[in-house]
Amino acid sequence: MKICEKCGAQLDDNAAFCGVCGASSDPKPVLPDQPFQFSQPQFYQPQQLNQPPQFDQQPQFYQTPKFDQAPQLNNPTQFSQPQFAPQGAAPYNAPVQKGNNKKVMIIIAASVAAIAIIIAVVFLFVFKSKKDLIVGIWQEVKENGRGSYTRFNKDGTMEYDLLSDMKATYKIDGDTLTVTIQSVSANYSIEKLTDDEMVLSRRYNGKDEEIKFVKVDDKSAEDNVKSKADLKTANANSKLVYITVNNSISDRTANGEPVNSVKTNGVVSVESLKDSSDPTLKAVYKALEDNGKGLGYVYIEFYYDYETYDDNFAQWSATEDGLISQYPNPPSSVDDAKSITFGTKKQKSTSDELMY
Repeated sequence: MKICEKCGAQLDDNAAFCGVCGASSDPKPVLPDQPFQFSQPQFYQPQQLNQPPQFDQQPQFYQTPKFDQAPQLNNPTQFSQPQFAPQGAAPYNAPVQKGNNKKVMIIIAASVAAIAIIIAVVFLFVFKSKKDLIVGIWQEVKENGRGSYTRFNKDGTMEYDLLSDMKATYKIDGDTLTVTIQSVSANYSIEKLTDDEMVLSRRYNGKDEEIKFVKVDDKSAEDNVKSKADLKTANANSKLVYITVNNSISDRTANGEPVNSVKTNGVVSVESLKDSSDPTLKAVYKALEDNGKGLGYVYIEFYYDYETYDDNFAQWSATEDGLISQYPNPPSSVDDAKSITFGTKKQKSTSDELMY
């Protein structure tokens, strides 16, 4: 039995309150010697179950989840540089060094310039205009390989045939090439035009005609053209010599002058025939001086005898060891002319007309 401390009534040992006065029958709790400190308020901090709160620690604010290193609320100065980047990386507002920035700008500028140069080179060499491609010397492709040479110049002029004095102009409009020679124009359709090949087509005499060209090296073409021009001159001069000799002998015979043959003493310069005692050889000098292209050197073997008439021939060359031509049976190519020697008649192997 226990006694109520307030009214003195007897209570059951298990009673929590007095049945008479209603006072609590539990003893007063024993307080610690040192009173509770309210000077530093304690904020909520999760505690593990069955673990009493720790009142001897400094109060801490609620901490947000960490992103590598989140700012602490109880240290407001850290808000000036929030840290959300991986460890070791510079903060987002870290000052950039001016030297590095300048280097980056230089690298970018150099890269842009290099790209511009590459684009320009590609444009020039890949995307050439038709007018750029056509400038140069072209040789017409024929079965015998002796096509004429044509030069297209940048200023729109052209030499229609380098072996002649024929001048012309040209104009390109899309896929149409217009060539004008002495006020007469002809239109060609450009079927193909590359750095080294050109194919043109046109309607001619009611039929479609295709003309093929290949571009040739200027120097080699000019050398070839010069050789062909030299051959053309040599063929013309040898023929002139032959006709002059034949006409002179015919005139002398008609005048009653006996003429059996006309023959030079080997290869002689035409200049040396100027004062010749033979009127036929002197006529040769006069003919080449008036109508020929250069005097040069000749070899003449001419018989006024019908039995040996087929053996008559005349040869001419600009120099003693240069390109030699003869008549009749003139050489048809430069290589053919190079096989001729003075004093020996080359038998007919091609037509008497010069071919190109």
